[in-house]
Formats: sequence, C-alpha cells, structure tokens
Amino acid sequence: MMRRLWRAVWRLTLAVLSLILIYGLAAWLLGKMSTQASSQFVHDTEPCHDVYVVSNGVHLNIFLPMQSEAMNWQQFLPASLGKSDAPMAQIGWGSRAFYTQVPTWADLTPKVAAQALFYDDAVLYVRPAAIPTADPKHVRRVRMCARELRSVSHDIVQQFASTTPVSGFQDFYPAHGHYTPLMTCNEWMRLRLQHRSMPIWSPFDRAILNHLPI
Repeated sequence: MMRRLWRAVWRLTLAVLSLILIYGLAAWLLGKMSTQASSQFVHDTEPCHDVYVVSNGVHLNIFLPMQSEAMNWQQFLPASLGKSDAPMAQIGWGSRAFYTQVPTWADLTPKVAAQALFYDDAVLYVRPAAIPTADPKHVRRVRMCARELRSVSHDIVQQFASTTPVSGFQDFYPAHGHYTPLMTCNEWMRLRLQHRSMPIWSPFDRAILNHLPI
C-alpha cells in the first residue's frame, strides 16, 4: 500500500515538474520569436509623446501621458486625490487577490498564491506618476504619435469592467478577463503593445523589454 502511495506521489511530482519545464521552454522559445509590427501608424503627422514600459523585476507597467489628445487619465484617479499635477499615469493589470491581499511579501499565503497564480479575477490600477528614471535595464521609452497613443489608450479603457473602484482599494478597478498562467500581467501588457514587434507569447517581462529599443 505504501509503495503504491509513493509511486503516485512520484508520478505526480514528475507531472508537475514536466509542466513547469514545458511552460518555461515555451515562454523562452515564443519569447524569442517576433510578431510583425503594424505599419498603419508609420506616417502619422500628429503630435508625438513619450510612453514608458517599466518593469519592477517581475511585473510590467505602462506609463502614459496623464493628459493628451488621446486620453485624460485624470478621470480614472480617485476624487480624494484632487487634480493631480503628475505628468504620467501608471497603469497595470493583474490578479485581484494578489493586489488586494498582499500589501507586503510577508502577507503572501499558499491559498492566495494558488488563487493568484492559477485563476483569479483581474483588476486594473491607475496611479499618478513621475516620468520613470529607474535603471535603463528595466525601463523602455517608446515614442508614440497621437493615433497610436489613442489606439492604445482606448484599448486599455475597454479592459475596465467598471469605473467604480474595488471597495476599500481606491486605485484598483474590476477588469475584464482572468489572471492565469497563460494570461499573466506581462502577457496582458504584450497585447496592449501589439502594434509593435512583440514576442509571440511572453508570461514574463524580459522578452517584452528585449523587443523594445533601449
């Protein structure tokens, strides 16, 4: 009986390790392969702006001009903040459980980790921000003219399931979709940048950064 139990545990362990290996290999391989950049914005003569894609080492955020011809992100900031003078809006997407239940790594529990990693409701956040000045290894400046910026901004707006913040978390809004191992925060960001040459799939940040010029 004990021998059968150990065999089952061993087979389960091998299956989990195999899935992790396949996942990592697929992320590496598809992260090296590139999609073709769109040509529809090449001859845009409207004003252009600097947009920043920034990694904290794991998670990508996009920094868009707070106010431009494309969008006024001030409308998504909590009224309690008043009118922000920040030049940029920092925007991200991810697991609701992780964002709202893990203010520090010490608060991470196995239950929350499992929920956040495998299938969880998604949230978006919008925060006022300064122009990023972090290590260039983690920051990419992307020049977007008005038509492309408008397309990206409107695409992000379509991801909001509600413009009413999550109760108790004024920066976070319910979002469409779910966080899964296939649709991570970084893969969501890749899809928002699909007008550019991007990896075919990238659950991690590095492949996306490598596709953007330093």
